[in-house]
Amino acid sequence: MRAIALLASAVPFRTLVGVPLLLLPLAAACTLDGRRDGSAASGYDVTIRRDAYGVPHIVAADFGSLGYGEGYAFAQDHACTLADQVLRARGERARYLGRGERDVHLASDVVAHAVSTEDAGRLSFEAAPPEVRAMVVGYADGYNRYLAETPVDRIPGWCGGQPWVRPISALDLARRGKFPAAFVMEIATAAPPGAEPLAAAFSFNPEGEGLTTASNAWAIGAERSERGRGMLFAYPHWFWTGGQRFWEKHLTVPGDLDVYGVSTLGSPGVAIGFNRHVAWTHTVSASRRITFYSLKLAPGDPTAYLYDGAPRPMHKRVVTVDVRQPDGSLTPVTRTLYGTHYGPVINLPGLPWTAERAVAYRDVNAANFRGGALYLAMQRARSLEAF
Repeated sequence: MRAIALLASAVPFRTLVGVPLLLLPLAAACTLDGRRDGSAASGYDVTIRRDAYGVPHIVAADFGSLGYGEGYAFAQDHACTLADQVLRARGERARYLGRGERDVHLASDVVAHAVSTEDAGRLSFEAAPPEVRAMVVGYADGYNRYLAETPVDRIPGWCGGQPWVRPISALDLARRGKFPAAFVMEIATAAPPGAEPLAAAFSFNPEGEGLTTASNAWAIGAERSERGRGMLFAYPHWFWTGGQRFWEKHLTVPGDLDVYGVSTLGSPGVAIGFNRHVAWTHTVSASRRITFYSLKLAPGDPTAYLYDGAPRPMHKRVVTVDVRQPDGSLTPVTRTLYGTHYGPVINLPGLPWTAERAVAYRDVNAANFRGGALYLAMQRARSLEAF
């Protein structure tokens, strides 16, 4: 399947949904104000209106306030999901949940301590445009306001009463975005010959991303539509359950931004959606963003590999994870992870780390910090040319 992005001159809101969007019956409305965490002299100023379908329509004075409103509204709907995602990004699942079956929580924490670190999150956060940074800070503050107003034991959902449901920071949200989307168990279980591996189950999918997923979209030109305006129908075949499903929203900063659409749970802003001028969607692609490298190891040293004929030592990162025991006590577990100039060393099924060979992989997006700026520009676009 080819990678595509379908665009169309968007229909005004009223023709996309059949009725004036902002005049939908309102099920609830609230105006929030709050103190910023030292990032600005003024406070947050935002109004949230829920339509009859429960979709939040958030109008804010600035991007920080917009994030504040979105974080608060999201917490009302899915506080547990973000709490769990942050717990994973911080590398604290084993601290609260124990090792897990086949060491699954321990393996997740080991990788988090090596990959989704505070330093990695800070690099990602600081690379974002100022509007995006303000929105992320506000999002965390809005989420925290909901937690401050809602006792933990009264939070609806599966995390109610859990001690790991705690306030978050903008850095936590940035770290969440740096946690690997794939190969977590393969990274955690990679160990040179003679080392004791973790027992975690593999997550590797031998079929490959592009062969097991699909999506559809239809762009309808103005000459084919009843109202004489372009239309776009997005059918992304995404999850209906779990922490990666979509959340619908309408975000407005008067005079700057007015966008409607969805993003995955816990992600500020709109990934698939439309404004008054353009609409967009995306689909899967067959391109390989992950490349595997078979490393010929240096004789007598399974933690060094030959590159251009010369031995090159692997990078070693020692991490320590606190693991909850059945009696509630914490026991530290230390692991060493290995990396190369390509990327992490991994333990693939059928390709174990031997005295002669190891396998590493490279993710071309690992150092890509441009997503925030890209999606903000998409949401602000006032024409197809600008898009």
